[in-house]
Amino acid sequence: MRKYSQGGGIYNIMDANTKWPIPAVGDGATFLLYSDRWAGTVVDVFTKGKTTYVRVQRDTSVRTDTNEFSELQSYSFSRNPSGLIATFKRDKAGRWVEVVMNPETGRYNGGFSGSVKFGERDEYFDFSF
Repeated sequence: MRKYSQGGGIYNIMDANTKWPIPAVGDGATFLLYSDRWAGTVVDVFTKGKTTYVRVQRDTSVRTDTNEFSELQSYSFSRNPSGLIATFKRDKAGRWVEVVMNPETGRYNGGFSGSVKFGERDEYFDFSF
């Protein structure tokens, strides 16, 4: 657990453009949204053809500070076996991007605009939106 998280935005952009190494199952992860972040855990790493895919499941995050609508936020994290699962692969620049499997073809296509960083669980909610 980090003591305090700082606001998203520029931090998420920097993390999304970092070429994170391939993680291992059980490693911490952080979903990078526009300015928010969600804590997660790597639940699967697999290869299809020449491409490595990583599945990340959202963890349960509980706010532990008393700073209300502040940017200084701290959380405790625990695994959530029912949490949302997203799949990521590297793009041509080496960044991890979200993909969604087409049920008709079994192929993974571009998903939403989400990204992920590995090695750390972090949570942040931007109250300005």
